Amino acid sequence: MSSIQPGYLIKLVRLRKAMTQPELLAESGLESLHFFRLEHERHKTDPVNLQILMDTLSVQMGEFLIPLLENQPPEVIAWRDRLICALDRGNVAQAGEILKLFDTLDGFEEGINRQFILSHRARYLEQTGACTHEILPLIEEGLDITFPEYRECTVADAILIFEESELLHTKARVLYKDGKLSEAISLLENVRAGLSKLPVDDCERERQLGPVLLTLSAYQLEANDHASAYEAAKEGARISYWRKQGKYMPDFLYNRAKSYYGMGMEDRCQSLLKAAYFGYSLVRDKNKAQKVMTLAKDLNMTFDTYSTEVLTSLPLPHEPYNRGEIVACANIGEFILKLRKKANLTLDQLCQGIYSTGNLSKIEKNQITGNVYGMEGIMQRLGRHIDYYLNTFLSGKDFDEKQMRDKIIALAVSHEYEAAEELLKELEAKRAFQKGICLQFIKKMKAIIYSAKNGPTPDCLAMLREALQITWPGFDERDNQYIENIVARPLAYYEISLLNQIAMHYRDAGDYAHAAKMYKKLKHSMDNSYVDELEKARMYGALLYNYSKTLSLMANYEEAIEIIDEGITFELRGRRLQNLPDFAINKACCLLELGKKDESIPYFAQAYYGASMFADFGGSQNMAIIQEYTQERLGIVFE
Repeated sequence: MSSIQPGYLIKLVRLRKAMTQPELLAESGLESLHFFRLEHERHKTDPVNLQILMDTLSVQMGEFLIPLLENQPPEVIAWRDRLICALDRGNVAQAGEILKLFDTLDGFEEGINRQFILSHRARYLEQTGACTHEILPLIEEGLDITFPEYRECTVADAILIFEESELLHTKARVLYKDGKLSEAISLLENVRAGLSKLPVDDCERERQLGPVLLTLSAYQLEANDHASAYEAAKEGARISYWRKQGKYMPDFLYNRAKSYYGMGMEDRCQSLLKAAYFGYSLVRDKNKAQKVMTLAKDLNMTFDTYSTEVLTSLPLPHEPYNRGEIVACANIGEFILKLRKKANLTLDQLCQGIYSTGNLSKIEKNQITGNVYGMEGIMQRLGRHIDYYLNTFLSGKDFDEKQMRDKIIALAVSHEYEAAEELLKELEAKRAFQKGICLQFIKKMKAIIYSAKNGPTPDCLAMLREALQITWPGFDERDNQYIENIVARPLAYYEISLLNQIAMHYRDAGDYAHAAKMYKKLKHSMDNSYVDELEKARMYGALLYNYSKTLSLMANYEEAIEIIDEGITFELRGRRLQNLPDFAINKACCLLELGKKDESIPYFAQAYYGASMFADFGGSQNMAIIQEYTQERLGIVFE
């Protein structure tokens, strides 16, 4: 799904097709539409007009919301995800089977659907070792669909959309295999520039730009351009971190180490190689871990692996992630209606604190569209990730405010509280954030920052409770009926986050039993209602970490390990690296308390050096805590 705003995307595609605004309006029959305002994100059109514009430009509406899937099974969009993931993991057998499924479907013979198939068939052929003359025609045909003038212009001057960056990335790899290293590097640098102009958030940027930077830094190393390779790897590490997954972090650290060596800075290599090795260990990438050790040996460097080879050899989960069933529908209102009924929810249960039942009913009947903040909360309560299904309702103002909100969260996570507070004041002044679910965000962040500065005080707990009561009237965690109702209630992301913080308050105050009960109910709630793993992953890892930590404080070490192992498996499914060091330290401590000292040491090492991967982003604080603990309990000093 494209996360570009619809008006902006329409403008890009129109320009690609060399159409003026009047020409597009005349051809679409929408001459009266405020087209200039639409393209500049000052005006939102309704889904019907948007559909007409997309049809005129030969762009599928599915880039913004679930389309009417005529002659296609509902699982078609899930198959797209699985194809991408299979190729990301190099599983060519699975990718080949999925491509055969697409060959049987209608609607993939033209337009961006055709471009998607061409892009990933080219990737498939590349991974199977096909010849250049088999792959390049697919890439050229795919680019011609939305970027026919790319041969005549500099890619760096364009904003790359749809599958264009993927097609060009594949072309660069093909050029490299043909011995055209300088051409491959030049193309990747242009793709990097084109993607940098993309008006999206860091999540989308890592999906597209992260792999490009990884390939670019590797090729620059081969060309002995070590300084450029270092900069590309450093930029890639930052992007990988800000997505809060760290998916490519070990790869970027490995390339940075090689860059330092190439620049004659051998003294800086060893710490990076250690971090890369243990990063690969955490995600159980045995081959890459061995590659690090081989390089270290070539550089006459040695370091203790603390027997983590045993953990690296453990099996990976088979399926990368789950996604809910796709429901065929004509518009987003019908989509919500079908999902609500499938979840056996009443209008009141779904909309409480977000919309009135009357307004949600009108949305389901496609009489009104609803605003982006409310729709986001509704989709979360249905257990769905909003970016999978719609971006139609994002105006320019909404998009900017959403980015401000995400930036505030990122600043708070990085302990940059003053900067977060300044941006929070600016956001609080905006009209949309003075009531409802948006006000809940403001109050939640104020409480989190207050707690970080003052600790788990009663005032902080009251602030959290007040924020939650905006969408859950009367909520009081001291009343057992509310705790029991957590399981049955559909919860949006902010509500889960607030409940997690409230439970954490009780844990830090020493009331472990109450905290554990809340975490258990929250886990069951998310297991029951969150069907899209990408949405579930926003809180599930943190929730399981806090739950396991609470159980360990209660000396329920074996039960804690069960939750930890569940959390590790969940994070590995999406190669979400950033939470894995936290699970490692929890498991290490539990094993040590159970008298399993030798089993605990590899996990302590994973936790310490895993945290070192994020030393530039606040990880050094966790390193110091682990170092103090292991030195006191085990006499081990990690270097």
